[in-house]
Amino acid sequence: MLIITMAANGERFEQVLACLGCEQIAPVNDYQIAAPDSAGQTTITTLNDYSRWTGPAFALLSRLVTLHPRDLGAAEPGTHLRSTIHLGRNLETARPIERLDALIVEGHLQASIDDDFGMRRGKQAAREKYANPLDMLEHAARLAIWLSDVEPPISPPLTGVPIRGDRGQQYVLAADVPDFPGRFFEQRRLGCTVPMPGAYYAGDWWQFIGGRP
Repeated sequence: MLIITMAANGERFEQVLACLGCEQIAPVNDYQIAAPDSAGQTTITTLNDYSRWTGPAFALLSRLVTLHPRDLGAAEPGTHLRSTIHLGRNLETARPIERLDALIVEGHLQASIDDDFGMRRGKQAAREKYANPLDMLEHAARLAIWLSDVEPPISPPLTGVPIRGDRGQQYVLAADVPDFPGRFFEQRRLGCTVPMPGAYYAGDWWQFIGGRP
């Protein structure tokens, strides 16, 4: 399960923004995202098109803004936000896997993200107003992940990557795999053999996209 938390202006304890989990291991999963509102009520939404491997987990912040708007008060200039994504069954035992920092300084939003691919930073003119801290984090996530405030192109479903070869040896081509999950897959399979340069065994690929957080 993924647990998304947030702290503002150096607060020691982070509040839980949402939890994401799935019911079964399969190439296509229906993920349920549970988000508490300001009244303490939890809303559960099923995401039929989310894959843990399609992009950074912080891309989910845009979903939270859209699906679970909440009244947290406006994010003022000088606000420093830190959001962390933890992997585990509960916050006490989970390990952090991604960290996002966002700070408004002199009219600019400074953002940095630290994940499996190292640290990336971005800086851009801040919006005139952020409705709440979650809105500011979502802007920072776009800026730090894609170095742009433009919505990235939607990657094709990972289950749609063509399987080539015959029953004796099936494989997928690296060129057919979308960029971000391709880099994630390469990192996960370091040391594994390949059927040929620029290709992966189909079994390794299906095991990868069938995994769950």
